[in-house]
Amino acid sequence: APLNNNVTMTCTTAERSFLHRLGSGCRAPVAAIGIVADNILTLKGRVISEDGTQVCEGELSGSPRDPETIGRQLAEKLIEAGAGRILEAIMDRASES
Repeated sequence: APLNNNVTMTCTTAERSFLHRLGSGCRAPVAAIGIVADNILTLKGRVISEDGTQVCEGELSGSPRDPETIGRQLAEKLIEAGAGRILEAIMDRASES
């Protein structure tokens, strides 16, 4: 607790929520970064196909009091925009190996 930084914890909680909702692990090129400025949490996320030809990215801002919801909502937004198909292709390819 004495080493915990609330802003860092807020950002990493949003990032982890994003990754968790996508079901992403070390096998998929997925990125997330949370930033708190002026008491607003902004989460940016990106999903990239293995060959780099498809990119699905976006961002969402909201209250830093609810980082899990922001992470989950951004993941849902990207899934609807095509990230789900990118991740499915990666997982299908991984299971074939």
